[in-house]
Amino acid sequence: MGVSEQIESIEAAIRVLRDERRAHVDAAEAKAKTDKKGRGEIDAAIADAVKRTTEPMENLENFIEELRVGLNVHAGETNDLPKRLEALKTVSKERLAAMWFQIGNTNQALKLAKEAVDAGANQVHPLAVHTELQWKAGQTNEALKTFATLRALSARMDTHLPIVRRLAPVIAASKASDAGSDWRPAATFPSDSGVRPAHDSLGSFRWNPQPAPPLEVTGSDGKPIGLADFHGRPVLLVFYLGGGCLHCVEQLRLLAPRTEEFKKAGIDILAISTETVEGLAKTREKAGKDGRISFPLAADPTLAAFKKWHAHDDFEGAALHGVFLVDGEGRVRWQDIGFEPFTDFHFLLPEARRLLSFLQE
Repeated sequence: MGVSEQIESIEAAIRVLRDERRAHVDAAEAKAKTDKKGRGEIDAAIADAVKRTTEPMENLENFIEELRVGLNVHAGETNDLPKRLEALKTVSKERLAAMWFQIGNTNQALKLAKEAVDAGANQVHPLAVHTELQWKAGQTNEALKTFATLRALSARMDTHLPIVRRLAPVIAASKASDAGSDWRPAATFPSDSGVRPAHDSLGSFRWNPQPAPPLEVTGSDGKPIGLADFHGRPVLLVFYLGGGCLHCVEQLRLLAPRTEEFKKAGIDILAISTETVEGLAKTREKAGKDGRISFPLAADPTLAAFKKWHAHDDFEGAALHGVFLVDGEGRVRWQDIGFEPFTDFHFLLPEARRLLSFLQE
């Protein structure tokens, strides 16, 4: 894209911002009037809306002016350029220095280049610009001194950059090229990074699934159920909000046809409800008539298990939906907790196989 095309694109962006400004002003004024604000408050709301677009518009206008000045410099049209260059407050001193040099003001160019070096200590680009301008201005010794400082910092500098290629005569005069095609010094690395903390203080060397919290719920037969009842087999725990939650009933209906597939994958299923043991039978009837739900249901009316497994909103004091995949060693391999029940068991079955296939060292 040429410079003229860039200017046109930026001008189009400014027009969009102007339209946004008008929309913000109209909306702010309308809201202030609806809220029956006074004239002073309305003006303040309008001023705030204008302020939102002022800075980005000014930045874009500065970009356009910089591009136009660059075009004029390149074309040799220098009549009013000093004033316009002085007005470019957002342009870096390195770029301004190059422009001043192009229009013949060597002193101002070198002054700005030196200021850029002083402001950016040990920065490669300002040093390179300063070296180039000193060399072009005939300050050979000064250029070589600046280049020596630059070279000491250039171990990892990209030698293909245009500014570096323009330094070819300086590099040749400094004898740096005698070292070969790569005149940069060899990169050095510190022997150590400082005090090394003990590895054990940084946590596990490898990520480990979190241990499952204790599980103490009551089965539909009134007997207690815990993770130990699954004899070291993986289990999918589904925490649901009882038969009165239609979304939960639908969740159980969607899971029921996949029970056998989970079993073939070696995964048992236990659904844990907020209701009492007496309510489990009603849930089973709602969710799967004709015995289609073959996995066990358990009751947790006190929400003790819900809280231990963090399927609970402590602020609202309400149970949440949760699905947990626990491996045979009692570690949580996957979980989903939220206000909506998880239902994508088509995804979860192969994902469970994948997660359980990993061997933990």
